[in-house]
Amino acid sequence: MLRSEDPSIKLPFIYDERSGSLVDRKKRQEISSFGKILPETCNQGGMYTSICEPIVRGLHNGFDGAVFAYGQAGGGKTYSMIGADGSMEGSGRGVVPRACEQVFEGLNPGDVVRISCWEIIGKDIIDLLAYDEATGQCRKMEGREDRHLAGLQRSVVGSSGEAQRVFEDASRHRKTRFIPGRDGASSRSHAAFVIQVENDNGTSASLHLVDLQGSERMTIHGDGSEGMTETPLINSALLELGKVMQLLGNKEKRSSDVDFDSSIYRNDTLTWALRKALGGNTQTALLLTASPHDQQYYATMNTVEFGERCKRVRRTLTASQMRASLESKCECSGELQELRERIALADAEVWIPHEEI
Repeated sequence: MLRSEDPSIKLPFIYDERSGSLVDRKKRQEISSFGKILPETCNQGGMYTSICEPIVRGLHNGFDGAVFAYGQAGGGKTYSMIGADGSMEGSGRGVVPRACEQVFEGLNPGDVVRISCWEIIGKDIIDLLAYDEATGQCRKMEGREDRHLAGLQRSVVGSSGEAQRVFEDASRHRKTRFIPGRDGASSRSHAAFVIQVENDNGTSASLHLVDLQGSERMTIHGDGSEGMTETPLINSALLELGKVMQLLGNKEKRSSDVDFDSSIYRNDTLTWALRKALGGNTQTALLLTASPHDQQYYATMNTVEFGERCKRVRRTLTASQMRASLESKCECSGELQELRERIALADAEVWIPHEEI
């Protein structure tokens, strides 16, 4: 999404409507083409309809989905995912509240919706739904649960409004910090808003809505000791994410390495926690955001290059059958128990007491 509210600001890229491509204003050459390039006039509703709506629709048919927001710090990721000023109400609401609305509009009687929300700060996973009012902090996951998200609090919600309120509270608990030269506070973590739907037709599917922390520069975001610690960890996680997407798009590598699918995610907490959304049986959309300022030219180029890596990833999707599989196992278990009872009955019929021999 490229946008400039100030007509005096010239975007570093030009959108060519005829070819659907981005043209480098400086070099006057085409640099990339994507499935959708949103014009300056596109609002939040238009963005959601064109990019996210098809993925959320598949959730009711048992297809896992994911939407990632990626771009440099200050590019508009949190605005796109949550909404203006962190509010999930009004026309400026973002992907998360609109997805909640669409999920509940398509539910059938008997469907169950569970939601969870977590963030990654450095190498730690924080459960944003497990907030302790006494300490004013959310629970940090420890040990094995830190790697497998075991013990993560999952809340059952009965309406779109309830889900939005839970997510809005969780969003307020995210770590933020004031950055010199920027209005307001900036999010300092990668955050995932997860919606799980168990359908009455025997399928279960999850939707990951991920707001990634943007790539940063030490000279701008490394102010103070906290910034000096945070910035390298943020950039390291994004670097590993880029490597994973590059490998996922390498068909030769995928066909030759048996342990490839599990091994490439282990180098960082972010890629490991999102491994199912990145390379699993998931329909994924990537929302790239870019700053309109010319001084952000190279950061925007990095964003475009990341999008190019993601374009090469191809998947063949199948509907999740978790509940159907469990029901099948229960049926088999029942049949097995019936056979055991019949065998025991047959043994009783042929048994002869010793006194009668």
